[in-house]
Amino acid sequence: MRKPTEIVDFLLDRVMGLERRDLEARLKFLRAAGVYPPARRVGDRLAEGLTDRHCANLLIALLGSNAATRAAESVCPLAELPLLRKASTDDTSYVVMPNNEPPHSFVHFLERAIREWREGTRPWSGEVDIDDIAVWHGPPWRALVTFMDIKPSEDGQLGWIISFGHPDEEQGASLRLTEHRSMHGYIIGVLAEWLRGEDAEDEAATA
Repeated sequence: MRKPTEIVDFLLDRVMGLERRDLEARLKFLRAAGVYPPARRVGDRLAEGLTDRHCANLLIALLGSNAATRAAESVCPLAELPLLRKASTDDTSYVVMPNNEPPHSFVHFLERAIREWREGTRPWSGEVDIDDIAVWHGPPWRALVTFMDIKPSEDGQLGWIISFGHPDEEQGASLRLTEHRSMHGYIIGVLAEWLRGEDAEDEAATA
């Protein structure tokens, strides 16, 4: 099992825009808050390996604050954001779509996406690619995940937006649009790749 801290180099090699000092600081505060595993050994006890939830927490911490010192405190309010709505969009329209999914939160969406990608099945259609994951810093908190057609039609490119937030805070959210961070959604695949490497090492160790 690799140390949870080894993910730093893994991410820096694959995700543009990250800085070592900032990433290490965010992990430090996540460990202190108990939402990310400590170094491999704690006294006589081996630390747990990374899970889909740990990786989802890390992604939320990267998005939830401009300052590493506040990253951990952003995880809980963002993780618990309920699914607010789904919508389709193009150059001229924004249409709210029916939502037949069971209730779930932002962290459950990220955790499921990482897990399914880790298992070799992308959690969305092959005709669609994830675009951005954006978080508006609260309160009120908001999160958006956007998807785009891989091959636009003659009528233009169609996109989809999944938004998370509390309906009773929706009006106030528009006042804080400058305080946000976003990352390209391919980081979900990078985190899934790390976890697949963990799986392969565990299988080799038990063979």
